[in-house]
Amino acid sequence: MQQQNIFPNNTQNNNVPQYDPQTETRTHFASRLISAGLPLDEVLKIMEKIGFTSFSDVIKEYLAAKKVTVTNLMDTLEMSTATFYKYTQLDNKKHRNPSRNVILKMALALQLSFDETQLLLKSAGRAGLTGTSQRDIIIMNAIINTNKAANNNDGTDYFDLINDELTAKNLPDLNGDHPEDKG
Repeated sequence: MQQQNIFPNNTQNNNVPQYDPQTETRTHFASRLISAGLPLDEVLKIMEKIGFTSFSDVIKEYLAAKKVTVTNLMDTLEMSTATFYKYTQLDNKKHRNPSRNVILKMALALQLSFDETQLLLKSAGRAGLTGTSQRDIIIMNAIINTNKAANNNDGTDYFDLINDELTAKNLPDLNGDHPEDKG
């Protein structure tokens, strides 16, 4: 299989990486597009053309790329099997995308980069993190520094540390509903 021309209007931008499904996952390709400086909306359009559209697809790609089992992720999130599969089984009539908070906790548990987290949020139709919200900035800091914190973790639950920081600022923690999730 040859590299796919996935650019809008069938034009190819030489500064943008090409996708070769035989040599990389869609997750890696999306990361390369983001690293190349493409705006997130453009990355999403490109990924949609190659079939990277649903939250289910994105989370499965990240689980494989990070070599994390579904069981390990569910244990970390204290999530039931039924709930997890409700989020990832597209043919299930009860399928729905998770809340923004659940997605953020998944991103932290998988130690996703900031850009990967933004892509995961957008794939579920949730608002990305912004620099205009104090809560989002605290969460962005946690995501950007996850690897450092995970390596230095003294056994304290990392989600609890983030939640403590949020509640100290009188902001909603990651366990409750987020206003963007309602409605």
